Amino acid sequence: MAKIGSPRSTRQPDTHLPTRMCVGCRRRDDRSALLRVVGQVRADGDVVVVVDPRRRLPGRGAWVHPDPSCVERAIRRSALVRALRLGAAPVPDELVDWIRREGAATHVQDTT
Repeated sequence: MAKIGSPRSTRQPDTHLPTRMCVGCRRRDDRSALLRVVGQVRADGDVVVVVDPRRRLPGRGAWVHPDPSCVERAIRRSALVRALRLGAAPVPDELVDWIRREGAATHVQDTT
């Protein structure tokens, strides 16, 4: 059996942390430092953008820093809608409000 770190090993070393790109500032960061948002279709056919603090909701997700400036930049550049492949669906103002109100607190709880 091959040891971790040997040329024939297929497992990643334990020091590997998944990285994702923030759609607002386009910087790469650890997954734990970013907040995931998901586009979901309601029963009436409307598309809504939902914050996924547990990072477990089904569907296509986009990653953004829990910082209002990153979220506002992603909305202004239409990067959030493009990353979620929503077409012309608007991103609600509640998303920015949620980030301002709970984003930093949720982010701190998730990383501990």
